[in-house]
Amino acid sequence: MGYQLHITRADSWLDARDAPIDADEWLAAARASPHLAERPGPGGDGDPPTFVLVDGAGHEAPKLTWSEGRVDVRGARAAHLSQLVSVASALGARLVGDDHESYDG
Repeated sequence: MGYQLHITRADSWLDARDAPIDADEWLAAARASPHLAERPGPGGDGDPPTFVLVDGAGHEAPKLTWSEGRVDVRGARAAHLSQLVSVASALGARLVGDDHESYDG
């Protein structure tokens, strides 16, 4: 597993359950976002869907998955940060890294 980013409302992404993003709230925001496209969950039916960030050329980029009150982001690059910050802002949350650094786009 590589370095990840997280969308969270908590002071630390490790404490996401203290200020959770509800799964239904995440799904509604993700489905409404012009930056995201929905894909089936890793286990198929019954698993929460994964969303991918879609760049301007229509290429799929990072994968976003809800887990335990936060959204985990895998495969992000610097070019994706402003879109990910926008997704986080729509949830009243922020984008942070594994080492707790905060991104603002």
